[in-house]
Amino acid sequence: MPTLAYLLFAYGFTFGVQNKATFLRGRFAFLDALVKCTYCVGFHAGWLSWVVYLGIEQPSLGLTGVEISMTIFRSVAVWGLASAGFCYALDSAIRWCEYRPR
Repeated sequence: MPTLAYLLFAYGFTFGVQNKATFLRGRFAFLDALVKCTYCVGFHAGWLSWVVYLGIEQPSLGLTGVEISMTIFRSVAVWGLASAGFCYALDSAIRWCEYRPR
């Protein structure tokens, strides 16, 4: 599966958490601030998409057989940051298209 598919998965997850998961709102101030931030939710969606990628594209490794190392840490960080930037940029572009003056 191409990387774009995982980035779109991360954006879909981000959109769902921000706009559809109303049960997350109003409980904790920190959680409310996190849910409002597309970049923040996009980062967490990115490392979650890395877990999905690992399970689908690398089934021989599996999560139980993976040794914690700097390589995995860097991979998770890259996926998270790439996803955060992608989700923020895509969300900003969509908002601009929806609300631009006509």
